[in-house]
Amino acid sequence: TTNATNTSVNQCLPVLGALTVAKSFTPSSIGANGTSVLTVTLTNANTTAVTGAAFTDNYPANLVNTASASGATTCGGGATVTAANNGNSLALSGATVPASGSCTVTVNVTSATAGSYLNSTGNVTTTNAGTATGASGTLTVLSALTVAKTFTPIGIGTGGTSLITVTLTNPNAAPLTGAAFTDTYP
Repeated sequence: TTNATNTSVNQCLPVLGALTVAKSFTPSSIGANGTSVLTVTLTNANTTAVTGAAFTDNYPANLVNTASASGATTCGGGATVTAANNGNSLALSGATVPASGSCTVTVNVTSATAGSYLNSTGNVTTTNAGTATGASGTLTVLSALTVAKTFTPIGIGTGGTSLITVTLTNPNAAPLTGAAFTDTYP
C-alpha cells in the first residue's frame, strides 16, 4: 500500500522596476580649462537591491576628463569605474544599487573650448531590474574676459594727472559674475 500526497508549492517571482537615472554638472558653468564634477545618480525604488548595474557615457567632442579624473562611485557590489585621465568617457560596471536607496558615480571633467555641451549617459543595464533610460545634463564652458587698459592723456608732465580706464569685455552670451582684479602701479 502506498500513501501518496500531492503538495503544492507557491513561490513568488519578484519583478523589479527599472532604476531612475539623473545626471548633473557641478558647477554647471565653468571657464575654459576649468573643472566641473559630472555626477550620475542611480536611484532604486525597489525593496530589493538592484545588481549588475552598468553604463557607458561617451562625451561630446571637446569635453574630456581632467588630467586628474578621479572617477569614483558610492555604489556597492564590487563596482568598477573606468574614467581615464584626459579620456573622453565614463563607464560603470558590476554595481549594486541598495534597496530603496541610491548611489552616485563621479568624475572631474573639463573643456578648453567654449560652448554648451549636452551630454547623455547611455542606458543603464542591470542583472535583475531590466534596462533604465539614461539621463542628460548640460555643461556650459565660457570664454575668458578680455581686458584692455588705457591712459588719458597718454603723456603728462611731473605732477600732472592721467585717467586710467580698465575695460572688461565679456564675449559670452551669458553674464559673468565675480569679476575682480588688482592693478599694482610701478
